Amino acid sequence: MNRNLILALVVSIIGVTGLLFGVFYVIFPSPRSQIPEFQYDVEVAFQNISFNRPVGIYHAGDGTNRLFVLEQDGVIYVFKNYKDVNAATVFLDIRDWVESGGEKGLLGLAFIRIL
Repeated sequence: MNRNLILALVVSIIGVTGLLFGVFYVIFPSPRSQIPEFQYDVEVAFQNISFNRPVGIYHAGDGTNRLFVLEQDGVIYVFKNYKDVNAATVFLDIRDWVESGGEKGLLGLAFIRIL
């Protein structure tokens, strides 16, 4: 078979397939278009403390009502989960062992649940 004929056949098949998907989408719309919109408000939390490149906030789930904030360069801070908290304490500082910057650094934390 001629190379140009094969190329034309492949392009035609792709075009017809795209057309069929378009018609299918119009006839059977995506379930996403049927999801109701929800109203929400954004509120500044813990406005008395700030962090340098925070990448996560975690709750230990141990009943102490503490929150842990990770900074990308390798520092974990802890503070009580109260709106008017004034300071966060360094819980763990491993900056000497963490290479950070860009997409590198301390990016997650997990707590072991003890039953």
